[in-house]
Amino acid sequence: MNENIRGELLIGVKGLSDEQLDAHPEEGRWSIIQILDHLYLMERAITRILPIN
Repeated sequence: MNENIRGELLIGVKGLSDEQLDAHPEEGRWSIIQILDHLYLMERAITRILPIN
């Protein structure tokens, strides 16, 4: 499931320029690249604390 969501997300941002990825929609709002970075860091942190069966 996560792989499907990740794939859809990558398709959604494919072809965006650096300027588009860095743009803030409003003052104080995150850019696309900041959101992607946050998702990456959170996924990494969560997988580190999950027990491996």
